[in-house]
Amino acid sequence: MRFPILTVYAFLSSSCHAFVNDRRAAAEMPATPNVMALQALPYAPHLIPPSSKHLLHRRHEANAHSKRQLGDVQETLLTLGGRVYMTSVTLAGQPFTLVIDTGSSDTWVAATSFSCLNSNNQLPAVPTTCGFNASYDPTTSRTWTSIPNFGFSVNYTGGEFLRGELGVEELGVGGVGAGGAPVLIVNQTIGVVEEGHWVGDGRSSGLMGLAYPALVSGASELHYNSSMFTLTAADTISSVFSLALSRPSLENPYGGGYLAIGGIPPVSYDLDYITTPTLPATATLYAWYSLSITGYNITLPRTASRRQKRPFRPDPLTSSSAYIIDSGSSLIYAPDAIADHIAASFVPPATFNRQVGMWIVKCNADAPRVGIIIEGRTFWVSEDDLMNRGVGAVGGEGMGAKTGQCVLGVQRAGEGSLVLGDVWLKNVLVVFDLKGARTRVAGREVY
Repeated sequence: MRFPILTVYAFLSSSCHAFVNDRRAAAEMPATPNVMALQALPYAPHLIPPSSKHLLHRRHEANAHSKRQLGDVQETLLTLGGRVYMTSVTLAGQPFTLVIDTGSSDTWVAATSFSCLNSNNQLPAVPTTCGFNASYDPTTSRTWTSIPNFGFSVNYTGGEFLRGELGVEELGVGGVGAGGAPVLIVNQTIGVVEEGHWVGDGRSSGLMGLAYPALVSGASELHYNSSMFTLTAADTISSVFSLALSRPSLENPYGGGYLAIGGIPPVSYDLDYITTPTLPATATLYAWYSLSITGYNITLPRTASRRQKRPFRPDPLTSSSAYIIDSGSSLIYAPDAIADHIAASFVPPATFNRQVGMWIVKCNADAPRVGIIIEGRTFWVSEDDLMNRGVGAVGGEGMGAKTGQCVLGVQRAGEGSLVLGDVWLKNVLVVFDLKGARTRVAGREVY
C-alpha cells in the first residue's frame, strides 16, 4: 500500500460517500466466467511495492524515535514473487500493466514525455532509474480530456514524488491480459505523470489505486471516484470486488491470483463467509480497507519444550485490533508482543536480526499452527506462507536471511500500522463490499 502524503481532514465531510455498515449474512455470489492465467516473477530484493515502502518508512521512523535497533469483470494479476501484483488494463485502447494497490486511490500512468529525476536534488536521472515500461501519450488519444487548472501531484513517504496532468480517459479492464478486448470500459479520472522520482519494476507503467475516493489527488475540489468505484458504478455491476491471491508453486511458479470486479473469481474456498464491517479511518471517512481481528489462534508444534508451553502472561493474543488489508505488503505486521510470541513458538525459535529489524527462522524449523480470528472464525495461515519458504518467496541477505534461513511471515509493527499482507491474503478470498462498507472473508488455505 503506497500511502501518499495527503491531508485528509478538512475535506472529509464533503468528499466522503455515505456507506452503511450492514452485518447481515452475505448472499452467495456467482463466479465470473472471465478467467485468465496469472503470471508471477521471482522476488527481487530491490523491488519494494507501494504500501510496503510507506510501512517500512513509518516503521523505521518509529523504531528510530523509540531508540530501537533494528465479479463480472476479472483481471489477471501479475506478481513479483508475491510482493508486487500487477494487472493489465487499457487506456484509450492501448494496453498497459499497472500495479494494483488496495492502500491508495489514484490511478496514474507514465507519460511518453516522462522525465526521471533524482530523489535528492531533483536533477535529471537515467530513465531506467524510474523503471517504467510502456508509456502513455495523451496527445495521440481521441478520448483524453484534460482537466484545466488542476495538476496531478503526489508525494510518497519513501521519498518518491510524481507530478503531471490530471484528466479523464477511457479505462478498460477484463480480458486485456490475454490479448483480448476489455470487457468493461469506463471514463476514469487519472494522472499522467510527466516528471518525478520512482523506483519501478521495469514491467509496469503506473499504478491503479483500489482504495476509497477520499485519498485521490484533488479530492476536496474535484470529488471524483477512484477507479474501483467508477468500475462498479453501473447498475449492471455489483458494487463489490474481490481478491484471491495465489502462492507460487513448483507446478505453477508464475501464478498470481485474481482480481474480480462485481463478484468472485472461480477459485476453491470454504463455503461459509464471515462478514465484518469495514472500519472507517475517522468517524465518517472511509479510506483504506480495514477490519477488526479479535485475536490469534496458535498451536505449538509437538516438539515444543516445556518452557514454550507455559502460558503467556499477559496474553497478547486475545485483544481486538484494527488491521489494514494490503495487497502491496508481503508480510503480516502485528503488535510486537504477538510477533515475538509467534517467533518464540518455532522449534528452534526464530532469531531477531536487529540490523534489519526482522524475525528470521530456519526454513526447516518445526512451525506452530497460526490463525487469525475474525468474527469468531479462525483463518489459518499455511506453514509455507508463515515461513516464506515457497517459490519466489521474500528473503535473501537483503532481508537478513542467510542460506537455510527464511523471513518470518509475521513481523513487528512497531509504532506503524497493523497490516494483513500477502502472507494472509494467499490463504483467503476477500470480498470488498463498497456500498455496504463491509468485508467478507472465506478461507482457502489449501488449493
